[in-house]
Amino acid sequence: MSADAQVMEPIMNSPHLVLARHISLELVSGEGPKQRVPANLRYDARDPYAVTLLIGDPSCSIEWTFARELLDGGLRQPCGDGDVHVWPIPEDGGREVLLIELVSPAGEALLQASPRDVQTFLALTHVLVAPGEESDHLDIDGLVGALLAV
Repeated sequence: MSADAQVMEPIMNSPHLVLARHISLELVSGEGPKQRVPANLRYDARDPYAVTLLIGDPSCSIEWTFARELLDGGLRQPCGDGDVHVWPIPEDGGREVLLIELVSPAGEALLQASPRDVQTFLALTHVLVAPGEESDHLDIDGLVGALLAV
């Protein structure tokens, strides 16, 4: 595992693991050059169907949580409905980039990521929870208990 990938135990000493990985991300704007933004992808095996994209630095960040399957599918073809869309495109020089579009009532952002960074992150998530085995990692009793406690 590379130095910029971290697997850490959650606070409650649960058997589930959390994976966090820094990725290279650029904000694409029609008004000038691309702007590099700090970003991390996070995967928590307690929420096995989802990934979280954290954009910004620790003092001021934005989190978007969406389907791991959407990110995986977007590496090959346009994917997404609603507020998250992901698709690959060729860039000058023959290399491919991954576009991630985030849309909300407050605005929208078009981000460019390295497909290799995303593929590496997804491969690590598949080690924690294999595709198709997500339901084996859901804690339904814990979820119901949390809902009833509210």
